[in-house]
Amino acid sequence: MKAFVYLSQTAGEKNPLGPTDNGVYQLDGVNLVGRLGDIRIPAWAKGVSRCHLLFVRNEESGHVYVADCSRNGNRELRRVEVGNVFELPHCIRVEIIP
Repeated sequence: MKAFVYLSQTAGEKNPLGPTDNGVYQLDGVNLVGRLGDIRIPAWAKGVSRCHLLFVRNEESGHVYVADCSRNGNRELRRVEVGNVFELPHCIRVEIIP
């Protein structure tokens, strides 16, 4: 099963966020969400850690796992499902979509 992340802003209407036109990023292997310049899924906002969320997709099972790598986050990997939503600082929304 393929999985994607939809990155948007929650203030007002949900507008796509990031360099892609539609705010959708495919999850393959290891993917970081954060504000580093060369990060796979960029979320450039004050309050977002350089490496805020870590997504890992198990190629055999197709399952996706996430760890909160922010300063106060729980770095343990936990399985996510389609429809799960993560709220980041400054109205940034990360949603798992099919």
